[in-house]
Amino acid sequence: MNIFFRCLVAISFLGPAHAQSERPLKHFRVGDALRSDEIISIGPRAVRLPQANWHLIAIHQGENRAGQARADVTTGVFAYIDGTRTLAFINFSASETSLPTNLWVGYSGDCGSIPVIPVRFRESFGSHPNQPECHEVRLLKNFLRSGAKGIWGAARERLSELGVGWSPRQLESRYNRHIWGDSFNFSVWVNPRLFSPKGKLVSLETNDDVPQQFVDWSKRQVEQLRLLSERKIGMFTFSDIPKLEETAIADLPPTQTRPLMTDNAPVSDLSKFPCTTDTCINVLKRYLDRPRPRALVVAKGRAFSFWGGEDPLANAMDLCKRRAESPESCRIYAVNNEIVWKPQ
Repeated sequence: MNIFFRCLVAISFLGPAHAQSERPLKHFRVGDALRSDEIISIGPRAVRLPQANWHLIAIHQGENRAGQARADVTTGVFAYIDGTRTLAFINFSASETSLPTNLWVGYSGDCGSIPVIPVRFRESFGSHPNQPECHEVRLLKNFLRSGAKGIWGAARERLSELGVGWSPRQLESRYNRHIWGDSFNFSVWVNPRLFSPKGKLVSLETNDDVPQQFVDWSKRQVEQLRLLSERKIGMFTFSDIPKLEETAIADLPPTQTRPLMTDNAPVSDLSKFPCTTDTCINVLKRYLDRPRPRALVVAKGRAFSFWGGEDPLANAMDLCKRRAESPESCRIYAVNNEIVWKPQ
């Protein structure tokens, strides 16, 4: 009786705490940061992301159809933001409710595409075309490219507004499934440096260059995602990604914290610009023509700008410290269209 009472107390204590940490994806708003104990749910399925600084950068509400029946579908894109760089992306999409169908037509996915898109790894699990299932791993060379549309255009715009960069090359693990009357997608993109050891040159050109470590890691996630898609488990806890200090991320210039705006004047206002040499003025003019995200750093008699790439703010500062006559004088003047300059 004593044991039963203690178990009952434990269940009563743990139940509400778990419920409080779960939030439906449809209740998120762009810009929301994910708490360390927070669980994301769509309908009957929930996931817990790795411990990191995750932010929702895009969300979309859509629907599946079968005849006259409709089911809402929620899709969210989360970004792992470290300083002013993005190290990983997660796309979680699923139907909120089930359709009265067991037949999916026209949803064969990449596993059934003609011609088949080249991949490092592909598995269809012997699925039937009426209920397609697919896991693919590949290298993407132009992730979040200029001109991206829909939810990915919104994701690119959000990161650009924040002044946060990302690698155009990404390791991709994409899992899709249409089962019973449900749709389910969980895809991951990571900076290749996260799966390369510290000190190693990272140069990926083809799918053959995708590290086996990433392939194996992706397979382990999908083992659990399959159970979640089948509703054999209600929640999936995503495995932690490698520690930054042990990977090639540690070989990058130190990331920065974006400074707050210090002046409402436009960046083009020359009266505010602390460097008046012709060289500095030319750098400023070129900076104003560059796409976001971008950063401008000023040193004694010099100015340096950087745009795009993995971390424009860190790269601009690194460029300044390597080329300025007085590296200790390097300070951030602007991020995107905001002056963040702090006079000494």
